[in-house]
Amino acid sequence: MTAKETTPGLQVWLSVGGWMMSYQNEATLETFSEIVSGEGKDERQRAFIDSLITTLQEYGFDGVDLDWWVLVTPYCLGWS
Repeated sequence: MTAKETTPGLQVWLSVGGWMMSYQNEATLETFSEIVSGEGKDERQRAFIDSLITTLQEYGFDGVDLDWWVLVTPYCLGWS
């Protein structure tokens, strides 16, 4: 029996992002920024959304929390 079966009204959300994904030394630093900007952004956004929907449905999540800390720009990171 799953937690959702034993706890009426329980919602389980998928969280994507967070501080470590946005931290300037991480390989994932520009992930969200690349999805939403530049040439080809429509295709990247569609691929990201399609992947999210597939994951939510496959694993029974009730929603998604996109935890994007900052738009990555050299200025925001203190880089000149």
